[in-house]
Amino acid sequence: LKKLEKDIKRKAPYKTIEADNNELLMLLGECNYIVREFHENLAK
Repeated sequence: LKKLEKDIKRKAPYKTIEADNNELLMLLGECNYIVREFHENLAK
């Protein structure tokens, strides 16, 4: 997140900002997956 903020402030090329954003989305997806797995295992 800090890298994304820094790149936006320094007006980095769109490709760089897009890559930072995609990385964050991927991490968020992984977190959601882990939480879902945890709750499914809890329900068993």
